[in-house]
Amino acid sequence: MRTCFLAGQTLFTADVNGQILGWSMERAEVKSRLLGHTDVVLALCSLPRLGMLASASADATVRLWDTVRGTASSVF
Repeated sequence: MRTCFLAGQTLFTADVNGQILGWSMERAEVKSRLLGHTDVVLALCSLPRLGMLASASADATVRLWDTVRGTASSVF
């Protein structure tokens, strides 16, 4: 599992199935799910000024996520 803090009170974690979860640090519960990778997520990186998260996966893609909308804004 890989983790990355994002500005505010959200902790993002990724699992071997390619799912990224956004956890509320205040309530210790899942508040968002970022779906799109089809293999293990190898790295997460916060882009707090942009309100985005970058993820790299063994599925040979890098995704930029809009953490407010919960969608991938770009896929490379």
